[in-house]
Amino acid sequence: MKKQQNKEGIDIVKEVKRDDFIHKIKEIDDLSWKEAYDIVHEFCYLDIKLDLNEIKQILCFKDKDLVDLFLREYILFDKDDRVYLELFINDNLEHENTEFVSDLLYFACDLSLNIDYLRVMSLIDSHVQDENYVVLGALNYISTNVKYYYINEIFSTMRKVINSEKYYQSEQILASVILYRISNKTEYLIFIKELLLADEGNILFLTNLLKEEAYQEEYFNIKVFKEHLSMLNYNSNNQW
Repeated sequence: MKKQQNKEGIDIVKEVKRDDFIHKIKEIDDLSWKEAYDIVHEFCYLDIKLDLNEIKQILCFKDKDLVDLFLREYILFDKDDRVYLELFINDNLEHENTEFVSDLLYFACDLSLNIDYLRVMSLIDSHVQDENYVVLGALNYISTNVKYYYINEIFSTMRKVINSEKYYQSEQILASVILYRISNKTEYLIFIKELLLADEGNILFLTNLLKEEAYQEEYFNIKVFKEHLSMLNYNSNNQW
């Protein structure tokens, strides 16, 4: 009985904190950035489940940095929440705040959400030279969700990135890696190597990319990949 009472006490405390949070966010757009940030950040670590309508309230915040904070830190999304989040992200892929769009794409990857594939690819065309990583976010989504039903569109879009100087070299590297993983053709590795030799910052980008789970030995022949690039002996603070 004592343990049951303790649990009930914890539940009551959580309910009070949840109600307090819901009350505070009604006026969150009128608060200073630090006050709003602290309220959202603190709540995300309280292990308190919000219902879908309350999540919708947060997604409507004017300050999209706060929305991004919530999506990054809150971990209690259930199946129904995820279904709505897919709709929300699809509805906001053309949002005027391109930094917000980029954040949504990376969040979709983290939660393995099913986003409109062709619309994601269209962002690569419509946001060329965007400085808020929309193109990189779209490429990252495609890289982690290769759908062979769209294989023609994938190759066409990735080749466009590779063959145009309008795209940043980091974007060209990721597009080349995507095509190499699909086709296993060394022509894409040759282009990657050219980019690595052109700018040491590209080496850092690829090094960080290869640390991701999808590129570990269990899923990707990383040894052969590095051998083809002749980079196994690369010596710097960011070693392969």
